[in-house]
Amino acid sequence: MELMRRLLFLVLCAFLGALPAAGQWSVEHRGFVLLGDRAVDQHGTPFSVGGLSGITHAGGTTWVCVMDNSDKLVILDVVQAADGSLVSAGIVAGLTLEESRDFEGVAFTDAVGESVLVSDEDVPSVREFSLIDGVLLGVYSTPGVFDHIRSNRGFESLARRCGSGDSWTANEEALTVDGPASTPTNPTVVRLLRHDAAAPDPLPAQQYAYLVEPMHGAFLPGQTGQSGLCDLVAVPDGPLLALERSLALASPLFLSRIFQVDLAGATDVSSLPALDGAAFTPATKTLLWSGPATNLEGLALGSRLSANLTGLLGIVDSGDPLSQNRLEAFALIGPPPVGCSCTATGFCETSPNSAGAGARIGATGEPSVSQNTFTLTATDAAAGEYGLFYYGGGQAQVPFGDGWRCVSSGGAGTYRLGPPQTIDAAGELERWVDFTQPPAGSGPGTVEPGSTWFFQLWYRDPSAGAAGFNLSDGLSATFCL
Repeated sequence: MELMRRLLFLVLCAFLGALPAAGQWSVEHRGFVLLGDRAVDQHGTPFSVGGLSGITHAGGTTWVCVMDNSDKLVILDVVQAADGSLVSAGIVAGLTLEESRDFEGVAFTDAVGESVLVSDEDVPSVREFSLIDGVLLGVYSTPGVFDHIRSNRGFESLARRCGSGDSWTANEEALTVDGPASTPTNPTVVRLLRHDAAAPDPLPAQQYAYLVEPMHGAFLPGQTGQSGLCDLVAVPDGPLLALERSLALASPLFLSRIFQVDLAGATDVSSLPALDGAAFTPATKTLLWSGPATNLEGLALGSRLSANLTGLLGIVDSGDPLSQNRLEAFALIGPPPVGCSCTATGFCETSPNSAGAGARIGATGEPSVSQNTFTLTATDAAAGEYGLFYYGGGQAQVPFGDGWRCVSSGGAGTYRLGPPQTIDAAGELERWVDFTQPPAGSGPGTVEPGSTWFFQLWYRDPSAGAAGFNLSDGLSATFCL
Protein backbone atom coordinates (compact mmCIF):
# COMPACT_ATOMS: atom_id res chain seq x y z
CA MET A 1 0.00 0.00 0.00
CA GLU A 2 2.86 2.37 0.82
CA LEU A 3 4.37 1.71 -2.61
CA MET A 4 1.03 2.48 -4.26
CA ARG A 5 0.72 5.79 -2.40
CA ARG A 6 4.28 6.72 -3.37
CA LEU A 7 3.71 5.87 -7.03
CA LEU A 8 0.45 7.84 -7.15
CA PHE A 9 2.20 10.79 -5.54
CA LEU A 10 4.95 10.62 -8.16
CA VAL A 11 2.37 10.48 -10.94
CA LEU A 12 0.78 13.66 -9.58
CA CYS A 13 4.19 15.34 -9.35
CA ALA A 14 5.01 14.29 -12.90
CA PHE A 15 1.70 15.69 -14.14
CA LEU A 16 2.15 19.02 -12.36
CA GLY A 17 5.74 19.27 -13.55
CA ALA A 18 4.83 18.61 -17.16
CA LEU A 19 2.10 21.14 -17.87
CA PRO A 20 2.07 22.39 -21.45
CA ALA A 21 4.61 25.10 -22.17
CA ALA A 22 4.70 27.73 -24.87
CA GLY A 23 6.03 26.33 -28.13
CA GLN A 24 5.44 22.72 -27.03
CA TRP A 25 5.06 20.10 -29.75
CA SER A 26 1.73 18.53 -30.49
CA VAL A 27 0.84 15.37 -32.40
CA GLU A 28 -2.11 14.94 -34.74
CA HIS A 29 -3.36 11.74 -36.33
CA ARG A 30 -3.39 11.80 -40.15
CA GLY A 31 -5.13 8.53 -41.02
CA PHE A 32 -3.93 5.06 -41.94
CA VAL A 33 -3.52 2.58 -44.78
CA LEU A 34 -3.76 -1.20 -44.76
CA LEU A 35 -0.64 -3.10 -45.78
CA GLY A 36 -0.42 -6.40 -47.61
CA ASP A 37 0.38 -9.75 -46.04
CA ARG A 38 3.17 -11.07 -48.30
CA ALA A 39 6.84 -10.21 -48.82
CA VAL A 40 9.83 -11.78 -50.57
CA ASP A 41 13.19 -11.99 -48.81
CA GLN A 42 16.74 -11.55 -50.17
CA HIS A 43 16.82 -15.21 -51.22
CA GLY A 44 13.68 -14.89 -53.34
CA THR A 45 11.63 -16.78 -50.74
CA PRO A 46 8.10 -15.46 -50.06
CA PHE A 47 6.74 -15.27 -46.51
CA SER A 48 3.58 -14.18 -44.73
CA VAL A 49 3.62 -10.79 -43.06
CA GLY A 50 2.06 -10.39 -39.61
CA GLY A 51 2.90 -9.34 -36.08
CA LEU A 52 4.61 -6.11 -37.18
CA SER A 53 5.79 -4.66 -33.89
CA GLY A 54 8.43 -2.02 -34.65
CA ILE A 55 9.20 0.51 -37.38
CA THR A 56 12.12 2.78 -38.33
CA HIS A 57 12.88 5.29 -41.07
CA ALA A 58 15.81 4.28 -43.28
CA GLY A 59 15.94 7.48 -45.34
CA GLY A 60 13.90 8.84 -48.21
CA THR A 61 10.73 6.80 -48.69
CA THR A 62 12.21 3.64 -47.18
CA TRP A 63 10.94 2.30 -43.86
CA VAL A 64 11.82 -0.96 -42.11
CA CYS A 65 9.48 -2.99 -39.89
CA VAL A 66 10.28 -5.96 -37.67
CA MET A 67 8.02 -8.97 -37.12
CA ASP A 68 7.80 -10.44 -33.63
CA ASN A 69 8.50 -14.12 -32.93
CA SER A 70 10.30 -14.48 -36.25
CA ASP A 71 13.50 -13.82 -38.19
CA LYS A 72 11.92 -11.32 -40.58
CA LEU A 73 12.19 -7.66 -41.49
CA VAL A 74 9.68 -6.06 -43.87
CA ILE A 75 10.68 -3.15 -46.11
CA LEU A 76 8.09 -0.48 -46.94
CA ASP A 77 8.00 2.32 -49.48
CA VAL A 78 5.99 5.21 -48.03
CA VAL A 79 5.19 8.65 -49.39
CA GLN A 80 3.74 11.27 -47.02
CA ALA A 81 2.09 14.53 -48.05
CA ALA A 82 3.18 17.88 -46.65
CA ASP A 83 0.53 17.59 -43.90
CA GLY A 84 1.74 14.14 -42.83
CA SER A 85 -1.07 12.16 -44.45
CA LEU A 86 -0.21 9.08 -46.49
CA VAL A 87 -0.04 9.42 -50.27
CA SER A 88 1.03 5.81 -50.81
CA ALA A 89 2.44 2.93 -48.78
CA GLY A 90 3.23 -0.67 -49.54
CA ILE A 91 5.49 -3.65 -48.87
CA VAL A 92 8.36 -3.79 -51.38
CA ALA A 93 10.73 -6.42 -49.94
CA GLY A 94 11.65 -8.58 -46.99
CA LEU A 95 14.82 -9.69 -45.23
CA THR A 96 15.51 -12.90 -43.34
CA LEU A 97 17.79 -12.42 -40.33
CA GLU A 98 20.39 -14.86 -39.07
CA GLU A 99 18.42 -15.37 -35.84
CA SER A 100 14.78 -15.89 -34.96
CA ARG A 101 13.69 -14.27 -31.69
CA ASP A 102 10.82 -12.31 -30.18
CA PHE A 103 11.96 -9.09 -31.83
CA GLU A 104 9.87 -6.04 -30.96
CA GLY A 105 11.71 -2.77 -31.63
CA VAL A 106 13.86 -1.72 -34.58
CA ALA A 107 16.13 1.28 -35.24
CA PHE A 108 18.08 2.16 -38.40
CA THR A 109 21.78 2.93 -37.86
CA ASP A 110 22.78 4.96 -40.91
CA ALA A 111 23.35 4.71 -44.64
CA VAL A 112 27.05 3.96 -44.16
CA GLY A 113 26.51 1.17 -41.62
CA GLU A 114 23.51 -0.14 -43.58
CA SER A 115 22.27 -2.03 -40.56
CA VAL A 116 19.49 -2.04 -37.97
CA LEU A 117 19.32 -2.55 -34.24
CA VAL A 118 16.52 -4.78 -32.96
CA SER A 119 15.34 -5.43 -29.42
CA ASP A 120 14.49 -8.87 -28.06
CA GLU A 121 11.57 -9.00 -25.65
CA ASP A 122 11.96 -12.58 -24.45
CA VAL A 123 15.64 -12.41 -23.41
CA PRO A 124 16.19 -8.65 -23.10
CA SER A 125 18.94 -7.59 -25.49
CA VAL A 126 19.74 -5.21 -28.35
CA ARG A 127 21.21 -6.85 -31.44
CA GLU A 128 22.60 -5.43 -34.69
CA PHE A 129 21.93 -7.02 -38.07
CA SER A 130 23.11 -6.19 -41.58
CA LEU A 131 20.42 -4.81 -43.88
CA ILE A 132 22.28 -6.32 -46.82
CA ASP A 133 22.21 -10.00 -45.90
CA GLY A 134 20.66 -10.28 -42.42
CA VAL A 135 23.91 -11.36 -40.73
CA LEU A 136 24.24 -10.74 -36.98
CA LEU A 137 26.86 -8.01 -36.48
CA GLY A 138 26.86 -7.68 -32.71
CA VAL A 139 25.01 -7.89 -29.40
CA TYR A 140 24.88 -5.08 -26.83
CA SER A 141 25.40 -6.07 -23.21
CA THR A 142 22.37 -5.91 -20.92
CA PRO A 143 22.52 -5.00 -17.21
CA GLY A 144 21.73 -7.92 -14.93
CA VAL A 145 18.75 -6.19 -13.33
CA PHE A 146 16.78 -6.88 -16.53
CA ASP A 147 16.95 -10.60 -15.75
CA HIS A 148 13.92 -9.83 -13.54
CA ILE A 149 11.50 -9.17 -16.42
CA ARG A 150 7.92 -10.29 -16.29
CA SER A 151 7.08 -12.87 -18.95
CA ASN A 152 6.57 -11.23 -22.36
CA ARG A 153 7.31 -7.79 -20.90
CA GLY A 154 10.97 -7.31 -21.87
CA PHE A 155 12.53 -4.89 -24.36
CA GLU A 156 9.47 -3.89 -26.37
CA SER A 157 10.85 -0.48 -27.38
CA LEU A 158 13.94 0.74 -29.23
CA ALA A 159 15.23 4.06 -30.56
CA ARG A 160 18.58 5.33 -31.80
CA ARG A 161 19.71 8.95 -31.70
CA CYS A 162 21.40 10.04 -34.91
CA GLY A 163 24.69 11.83 -34.48
CA SER A 164 25.76 10.25 -31.18
CA GLY A 165 24.49 6.80 -32.14
CA ASP A 166 23.24 6.23 -28.58
CA SER A 167 20.26 3.91 -28.33
CA TRP A 168 17.36 3.71 -25.88
CA THR A 169 15.20 0.80 -24.86
CA ALA A 170 13.00 -0.15 -21.89
CA ASN A 171 11.07 -3.01 -20.37
CA GLU A 172 7.34 -2.91 -21.17
CA GLU A 173 6.08 -3.23 -17.58
CA ALA A 174 7.81 -3.19 -14.19
CA LEU A 175 10.56 -5.66 -13.41
CA THR A 176 9.55 -7.98 -10.58
CA VAL A 177 12.05 -6.21 -8.29
CA ASP A 178 10.75 -2.76 -9.20
CA GLY A 179 7.06 -3.01 -8.39
CA PRO A 180 3.70 -4.29 -9.65
CA ALA A 181 2.37 -4.50 -13.17
CA SER A 182 -0.22 -1.98 -14.27
CA THR A 183 -3.83 -2.11 -13.07
CA PRO A 184 -6.93 0.00 -13.78
CA THR A 185 -6.02 2.24 -10.83
CA ASN A 186 -2.22 2.05 -10.56
CA PRO A 187 0.67 2.83 -12.92
CA THR A 188 3.71 0.65 -13.50
CA VAL A 189 7.33 1.81 -13.34
CA VAL A 190 9.82 0.81 -16.04
CA ARG A 191 13.50 1.55 -16.68
CA LEU A 192 14.62 3.60 -19.67
CA LEU A 193 18.08 2.27 -20.60
CA ARG A 194 20.65 4.19 -22.65
CA HIS A 195 23.50 2.43 -24.47
CA ASP A 196 26.50 4.71 -24.96
CA ALA A 197 27.78 4.42 -28.54
CA ALA A 198 31.02 6.27 -27.73
CA ALA A 199 32.52 3.03 -26.42
CA PRO A 200 34.08 0.58 -28.94
CA ASP A 201 31.21 -1.76 -28.13
CA PRO A 202 28.16 0.26 -27.01
CA LEU A 203 27.91 -0.06 -23.22
CA PRO A 204 24.95 0.26 -20.86
CA ALA A 205 24.89 3.74 -19.35
CA GLN A 206 22.15 5.57 -17.44
CA GLN A 207 18.78 4.14 -16.45
CA TYR A 208 15.80 6.35 -15.63
CA ALA A 209 12.52 5.40 -14.00
CA TYR A 210 9.46 6.11 -16.13
CA LEU A 211 5.86 5.78 -14.95
CA VAL A 212 3.45 4.23 -17.43
CA GLU A 213 -0.19 5.30 -17.12
CA PRO A 214 -2.73 2.96 -15.45
CA MET A 215 -5.03 0.93 -17.68
CA HIS A 216 -7.78 3.09 -19.18
CA GLY A 217 -10.55 0.78 -17.97
CA ALA A 218 -11.38 -2.38 -16.07
CA PHE A 219 -9.73 -5.76 -16.47
CA LEU A 220 -11.03 -7.98 -19.24
CA PRO A 221 -12.48 -11.39 -18.27
CA GLY A 222 -9.84 -13.52 -16.60
CA GLN A 223 -8.12 -10.46 -15.10
CA THR A 224 -6.37 -9.79 -18.40
CA GLY A 225 -5.34 -6.42 -19.77
CA GLN A 226 -2.35 -4.17 -19.31
CA SER A 227 -0.78 -0.77 -19.86
CA GLY A 228 2.82 -0.74 -21.03
CA LEU A 229 5.55 1.18 -22.78
CA CYS A 230 5.75 -0.21 -26.31
CA ASP A 231 8.09 2.14 -28.18
CA LEU A 232 10.46 5.10 -27.95
CA VAL A 233 11.49 7.79 -30.44
CA ALA A 234 14.79 9.67 -30.03
CA VAL A 235 14.30 13.13 -31.53
CA PRO A 236 17.54 14.55 -33.01
CA ASP A 237 19.07 16.96 -30.49
CA GLY A 238 15.83 16.71 -28.54
CA PRO A 239 13.87 14.61 -26.05
CA LEU A 240 12.47 11.12 -26.21
CA LEU A 241 8.91 10.43 -27.27
CA ALA A 242 7.19 7.49 -25.61
CA LEU A 243 4.36 5.38 -27.04
CA GLU A 244 2.17 3.74 -24.39
CA ARG A 245 -0.53 1.20 -25.14
CA SER A 246 -3.39 0.19 -22.86
CA LEU A 247 -5.71 -2.80 -23.26
CA ALA A 248 -8.81 -2.78 -21.03
CA LEU A 249 -12.54 -3.49 -20.87
CA ALA A 250 -13.46 -0.05 -22.20
CA SER A 251 -14.27 1.78 -25.38
CA PRO A 252 -11.93 1.78 -27.21
CA LEU A 253 -10.52 -1.61 -26.26
CA PHE A 254 -7.01 -0.37 -27.14
CA LEU A 255 -5.94 3.15 -26.17
CA SER A 256 -2.63 4.58 -27.39
CA ARG A 257 -0.85 7.59 -25.90
CA ILE A 258 2.20 9.52 -27.14
CA PHE A 259 4.21 11.49 -24.54
CA GLN A 260 7.15 13.86 -24.68
CA VAL A 261 9.66 12.71 -22.04
CA ASP A 262 11.81 15.05 -19.95
CA LEU A 263 14.82 13.50 -18.18
CA ALA A 264 15.97 16.74 -16.55
CA GLY A 265 16.06 16.16 -12.81
CA ALA A 266 15.34 12.44 -13.10
CA THR A 267 17.42 10.05 -11.00
CA ASP A 268 19.91 7.72 -12.65
CA VAL A 269 18.71 4.45 -11.12
CA SER A 270 21.31 2.19 -12.77
CA SER A 271 22.93 1.52 -9.36
CA LEU A 272 19.64 0.50 -7.71
CA PRO A 273 19.06 -3.27 -7.67
CA ALA A 274 15.36 -2.65 -7.03
CA LEU A 275 13.04 0.35 -7.31
CA ASP A 276 10.40 -1.12 -5.01
CA GLY A 277 10.84 0.82 -1.76
CA ALA A 278 13.70 2.96 -3.11
CA ALA A 279 13.79 6.76 -3.28
CA PHE A 280 14.10 8.19 -6.80
CA THR A 281 12.74 10.91 -9.07
CA PRO A 282 11.17 9.57 -12.28
CA ALA A 283 11.20 11.23 -15.68
CA THR A 284 8.40 13.70 -16.30
CA LYS A 285 6.22 13.59 -19.38
CA THR A 286 3.73 15.66 -21.36
CA LEU A 287 0.83 14.09 -23.24
CA LEU A 288 0.96 14.93 -26.97
CA TRP A 289 -1.75 12.62 -28.33
CA SER A 290 -4.22 10.01 -27.13
CA GLY A 291 -6.61 7.94 -29.19
CA PRO A 292 -7.70 4.57 -30.58
CA ALA A 293 -5.40 2.85 -33.07
CA THR A 294 -6.06 -0.83 -32.25
CA ASN A 295 -2.80 -2.62 -31.34
CA LEU A 296 -0.35 0.20 -32.14
CA GLU A 297 3.11 -1.15 -31.20
CA GLY A 298 5.75 0.84 -33.08
CA LEU A 299 6.46 4.52 -33.70
CA ALA A 300 9.24 6.28 -35.62
CA LEU A 301 10.20 9.78 -36.68
CA GLY A 302 10.28 10.45 -40.41
CA SER A 303 11.20 13.36 -42.63
CA ARG A 304 10.61 17.04 -42.11
CA LEU A 305 7.63 17.68 -44.39
CA SER A 306 7.15 21.43 -44.00
CA ALA A 307 8.50 24.31 -41.93
CA ASN A 308 6.78 23.22 -38.70
CA LEU A 309 5.76 19.65 -39.38
CA THR A 310 7.67 16.37 -39.20
CA GLY A 311 6.23 12.99 -40.14
CA LEU A 312 5.65 10.22 -37.61
CA LEU A 313 4.63 6.71 -38.61
CA GLY A 314 3.22 3.99 -36.39
CA ILE A 315 2.79 0.28 -37.09
CA VAL A 316 -0.05 -1.94 -35.87
CA ASP A 317 0.53 -5.54 -34.76
CA SER A 318 -2.01 -7.89 -36.35
CA GLY A 319 -1.66 -10.50 -33.60
CA ASP A 320 -5.20 -10.15 -32.23
CA PRO A 321 -8.70 -10.51 -33.75
CA LEU A 322 -9.25 -6.74 -34.01
CA SER A 323 -5.99 -5.59 -35.57
CA GLN A 324 -4.60 -5.71 -39.12
CA ASN A 325 -1.29 -4.99 -40.82
CA ARG A 326 -1.77 -1.24 -40.75
CA LEU A 327 0.35 1.87 -41.05
CA GLU A 328 -0.75 4.86 -38.98
CA ALA A 329 0.29 8.38 -39.98
CA PHE A 330 0.89 11.21 -37.51
CA ALA A 331 2.23 14.75 -37.73
CA LEU A 332 4.64 16.15 -35.12
CA ILE A 333 3.78 19.84 -35.12
CA GLY A 334 6.01 22.53 -33.67
CA PRO A 335 9.67 23.51 -33.79
CA PRO A 336 11.32 21.13 -36.29
CA PRO A 337 13.83 18.63 -34.89
CA VAL A 338 17.40 19.62 -35.70
CA GLY A 339 20.76 17.93 -35.60
CA CYS A 340 20.94 15.10 -38.11
CA SER A 341 18.49 16.02 -40.83
CA CYS A 342 21.30 17.35 -43.09
CA THR A 343 24.21 14.91 -43.41
CA ALA A 344 26.75 13.82 -46.02
CA THR A 345 29.05 10.84 -45.44
CA GLY A 346 31.32 8.69 -47.58
CA PHE A 347 30.87 5.01 -48.37
CA CYS A 348 32.16 2.33 -50.78
CA GLU A 349 35.71 2.20 -52.22
CA THR A 350 37.72 4.06 -54.81
CA SER A 351 40.20 2.41 -57.18
CA PRO A 352 43.73 3.26 -58.32
CA ASN A 353 43.95 5.38 -61.46
CA SER A 354 46.56 7.10 -63.63
CA ALA A 355 46.87 9.87 -61.04
CA GLY A 356 47.50 7.60 -58.06
CA ALA A 357 45.38 6.00 -55.35
CA GLY A 358 42.06 6.93 -56.88
CA ALA A 359 39.45 9.68 -57.11
CA ARG A 360 37.58 10.86 -54.02
CA ILE A 361 34.15 12.46 -53.93
CA GLY A 362 33.09 15.10 -51.41
CA ALA A 363 30.76 18.07 -51.06
CA THR A 364 30.65 21.67 -49.97
CA GLY A 365 27.64 23.68 -48.92
CA GLU A 366 24.75 22.35 -46.86
CA PRO A 367 22.63 19.40 -48.06
CA SER A 368 19.65 21.74 -47.68
CA VAL A 369 17.05 22.09 -50.41
CA SER A 370 16.06 25.63 -49.40
CA GLN A 371 19.65 26.90 -49.13
CA ASN A 372 20.48 25.37 -52.53
CA THR A 373 24.27 25.50 -52.00
CA PHE A 374 25.07 21.77 -52.16
CA THR A 375 28.06 21.27 -54.48
CA LEU A 376 29.75 17.97 -55.33
CA THR A 377 33.55 17.91 -55.47
CA ALA A 378 36.12 15.41 -56.67
CA THR A 379 39.88 15.18 -56.13
CA ASP A 380 42.67 12.97 -57.49
CA ALA A 381 40.85 12.17 -60.73
CA ALA A 382 42.49 11.97 -64.19
CA ALA A 383 43.51 15.49 -65.23
CA GLY A 384 42.25 16.72 -68.59
CA GLU A 385 39.68 13.93 -68.99
CA TYR A 386 35.90 14.14 -68.95
CA GLY A 387 33.99 13.47 -65.74
CA LEU A 388 30.29 13.16 -64.88
CA PHE A 389 28.60 13.10 -61.48
CA TYR A 390 25.50 10.96 -61.12
CA TYR A 391 23.20 9.87 -58.28
CA GLY A 392 20.67 7.21 -57.40
CA GLY A 393 18.39 5.87 -54.72
CA GLY A 394 20.53 2.98 -53.48
CA GLN A 395 24.02 1.72 -52.67
CA ALA A 396 26.04 -0.95 -54.44
CA GLN A 397 29.60 -2.17 -54.76
CA VAL A 398 29.99 -4.09 -57.99
CA PRO A 399 32.89 -4.12 -60.49
CA PHE A 400 32.44 -1.55 -63.25
CA GLY A 401 35.11 -0.38 -65.69
CA ASP A 402 38.38 -0.19 -63.81
CA GLY A 403 36.69 0.45 -60.48
CA TRP A 404 33.50 -0.02 -58.48
CA ARG A 405 29.97 1.15 -59.15
CA CYS A 406 28.82 2.37 -55.74
CA VAL A 407 25.39 3.71 -56.69
CA SER A 408 22.28 1.79 -57.74
CA SER A 409 18.75 2.84 -58.58
CA GLY A 410 17.41 1.60 -55.22
CA GLY A 411 13.99 1.54 -56.84
CA ALA A 412 14.18 5.32 -57.42
CA GLY A 413 16.34 5.42 -60.57
CA THR A 414 19.75 6.87 -61.42
CA TYR A 415 20.28 10.39 -62.78
CA ARG A 416 23.16 12.14 -64.55
CA LEU A 417 24.21 15.62 -63.54
CA GLY A 418 25.25 16.57 -67.06
CA PRO A 419 26.77 17.70 -69.23
CA PRO A 420 30.21 16.06 -68.78
CA GLN A 421 32.91 18.42 -67.52
CA THR A 422 36.67 18.55 -67.98
CA ILE A 423 38.72 17.64 -64.92
CA ASP A 424 41.26 20.40 -64.23
CA ALA A 425 45.06 20.07 -64.18
CA ALA A 426 45.03 19.33 -60.43
CA GLY A 427 42.67 16.39 -60.96
CA GLU A 428 39.74 18.27 -59.40
CA LEU A 429 36.14 18.80 -60.46
CA GLU A 430 33.04 20.32 -58.91
CA ARG A 431 29.36 20.45 -59.79
CA TRP A 432 26.63 22.53 -58.14
CA VAL A 433 23.45 20.49 -57.66
CA ASP A 434 20.70 22.98 -58.53
CA PHE A 435 17.52 21.98 -56.69
CA THR A 436 15.45 24.26 -58.95
CA GLN A 437 16.39 22.46 -62.17
CA PRO A 438 16.01 18.85 -63.37
CA PRO A 439 16.91 16.18 -62.56
CA ALA A 440 17.24 17.23 -58.88
CA GLY A 441 14.52 19.89 -59.09
CA SER A 442 11.74 18.01 -60.87
CA GLY A 443 10.67 14.58 -62.03
CA PRO A 444 11.44 11.22 -60.40
CA GLY A 445 14.93 12.37 -59.37
CA THR A 446 13.63 15.28 -57.30
CA VAL A 447 15.66 15.84 -54.14
CA GLU A 448 13.15 16.50 -51.37
CA PRO A 449 13.63 17.37 -47.69
CA GLY A 450 14.12 14.15 -45.75
CA SER A 451 15.27 12.15 -48.78
CA THR A 452 18.57 10.28 -48.98
CA TRP A 453 20.48 9.98 -52.27
CA PHE A 454 23.83 8.43 -53.20
CA PHE A 455 26.39 10.19 -55.43
CA GLN A 456 29.47 9.13 -57.42
CA LEU A 457 31.83 10.46 -60.11
CA TRP A 458 32.33 8.59 -63.39
CA TYR A 459 35.37 9.71 -65.40
CA ARG A 460 37.46 8.73 -68.43
CA ASP A 461 40.97 7.38 -67.77
CA PRO A 462 42.16 5.61 -70.93
CA SER A 463 45.82 5.44 -69.88
CA ALA A 464 45.19 3.51 -66.67
CA GLY A 465 43.28 0.37 -67.63
CA ALA A 466 41.66 -1.68 -70.34
CA ALA A 467 38.16 -0.33 -69.72
CA GLY A 468 39.23 3.28 -70.24
CA PHE A 469 37.12 4.66 -67.40
CA ASN A 470 36.97 4.60 -63.62
CA LEU A 471 34.87 5.84 -60.69
CA SER A 472 35.32 7.57 -57.36
CA ASP A 473 34.11 6.30 -54.02
CA GLY A 474 30.51 7.13 -53.01
CA LEU A 475 28.81 9.90 -51.04
CA SER A 476 25.55 9.45 -49.11
CA ALA A 477 23.57 12.64 -48.47
CA THR A 478 20.37 13.12 -46.48
CA PHE A 479 18.69 16.41 -47.28
CA CYS A 480 16.72 18.77 -45.09
CA LEU A 481 14.47 21.72 -45.82
